[in-house]
Amino acid sequence: MNKITVTSGQISPTVNHSRPEAELTEVAELSRPGDADGITNVKFDSTIDVQDAGLRDGCPIVDVNIRLFAAVATVYIAREVPEDACRYGAVMDHELKHVQIAQRALDATAEAFKRRLLDSPNVPPFAAHRWGQGLSDSGWQIDSWLRDQTAMAIEYANALFDKGNHQLDVPEEGARLQRMCAPTEAIIGQRRYNLD
Repeated sequence: MNKITVTSGQISPTVNHSRPEAELTEVAELSRPGDADGITNVKFDSTIDVQDAGLRDGCPIVDVNIRLFAAVATVYIAREVPEDACRYGAVMDHELKHVQIAQRALDATAEAFKRRLLDSPNVPPFAAHRWGQGLSDSGWQIDSWLRDQTAMAIEYANALFDKGNHQLDVPEEGARLQRMCAPTEAIIGQRRYNLD
């Protein structure tokens, strides 16, 4: 039996407070109408490492380690929002919820992907019994099936992330943000999120 490990990396976003609100709004309007004083950008990626692990019963065995992670994780807050304002804290709180959604999507994908790889009916036979590798002119390489499955796992993580984001950006979230700051600031925030 070959050893298969699928892990998800911890997402630690950077914060960018230098972009103008107009730029963030332009990006946000691709998924929803209205002004945006904050957005979160997360891009998932993966690495695949297949290492020889010796022989068992005369057959080569390998350790397959797949790591899913966020290659990009940035919270953008419009530079027009002062860092010492309640609105900044409300925007940051909301955007960090998007980061949490991304982490849950990545973790769930890693678990589902590992189960899929361990489910032998789904796994094709690999050349010369070297699980996860195929022989090419230049030697052993990661098998295209395994690369394709990993790409599908990333697509699945993206779909979970998108679904979670749409579930977060609802009127109830606008109401929660409204309660976080003084009434005037909160109304501005409610309009910006266009969640009413």
